[in-house]
Amino acid sequence: MAIDIVLYGRTGCPYTENAKKDLKKNGYIYKFIESTIKEIEKMTDGLRSTVPLIYINGKWIGGYNELVHWFKKQNGGGHHRRSPIKRKRKSMKRKSKRKTRKRKKTGRKRKKTGRKRKKTGRKRKKTGRKRKKR
Repeated sequence: MAIDIVLYGRTGCPYTENAKKDLKKNGYIYKFIESTIKEIEKMTDGLRSTVPLIYINGKWIGGYNELVHWFKKQNGGGHHRRSPIKRKRKSMKRKSKRKTRKRKKTGRKRKKTGRKRKKTGRKRKKTGRKRKKR
């Protein structure tokens, strides 16, 4: 089945130029129609005033970002999936956090800063146990 792609945009717009370049790179044949913002507002009943507008098989898919997601879906992946590199980086971060948590406790006590706790007006509940003295 042949894919019919129509691209409405403006020459010089970076998103339109990137959409053209990506369509050529992926081997798709498309029809480009030079449009002004006023023409696009008329086409979309005033709902959209940005370019490019991309139609695939007569169905509007959106702009350049939506085209990129469409390419990913065509290649068997979705935009919601992470690449293996990102997964690896994330797992490396988790491992480094684990290492910092497992530090050995030394016999040193924490230094007292000399600051007193702010009194909030509430009293602590008395539990029947006595506190240990240090």
